Amino acid sequence: MKKLIPFLALSAALLPPCYADDAALLEKSGTLLFADDFERKDGSLEKDALGKGWTSNSPWRADDQKQAFIEEGALHVVTVEDAGHAAVLFQSLSPAFRDGAIRLKLRAEAGESFAIEFNDPECKSVHSGHIAGIRMDDKSITLFDSKTGGMDLELREKRKANPKDKELKKLLASKSKRFPFTSTSDHWHDLLVVTVGDLMRVSVDGKVIGEFQSEGFAHATKQKINWTSLNSPDFDEIEIWSLDSK
Repeated sequence: MKKLIPFLALSAALLPPCYADDAALLEKSGTLLFADDFERKDGSLEKDALGKGWTSNSPWRADDQKQAFIEEGALHVVTVEDAGHAAVLFQSLSPAFRDGAIRLKLRAEAGESFAIEFNDPECKSVHSGHIAGIRMDDKSITLFDSKTGGMDLELREKRKANPKDKELKKLLASKSKRFPFTSTSDHWHDLLVVTVGDLMRVSVDGKVIGEFQSEGFAHATKQKINWTSLNSPDFDEIEIWSLDSK
């Protein structure tokens, strides 16, 4: 697949006033940090070897078994049965950014799911640098704030000490928002995730699916992408943008 289909106009209510839609925001204010169309051969039949800066947790979580595949010009990720953790791909970004976007194509079947997270390995208040992200399964899309939610180290300790704490459960529940969405099998969908300040919005095929406001989204140094999957859809035409001032 060669060129992304242009996104249709989206709601402008929460964008800077000079921009009418998210696609225009990328074109006018965005800096493309990374792009991959997977139009190449897989680097290995035995180990994860995608190239273009991709790394994975397979060496230490799955005994170095292959979990990431390039197949017919697209990315597919599957966690092997005896892995100690879901398969995760990593892509480091430069420069780090506060505001940004992820744009990609996906083709999902029933039972497939994935999560994409913005990460900052230097953030010491959270577990493993988890800041914020999007999770998608065959029934919904969820936007979540990890920095002030489930990955906050103090909150993790409180939950461990008292997993039935009702107030803590209520707080953690307030750090994510779920939106109904069902993908169409054998159809490529355009997914766009934009984070500006403390707002994150997700659109599919030019239609806003949902948006969510949470303080952790405004973290100033997002510098890595984590791509987590037990059984993922096919992905193609991945782009990661910074929307900070040029």
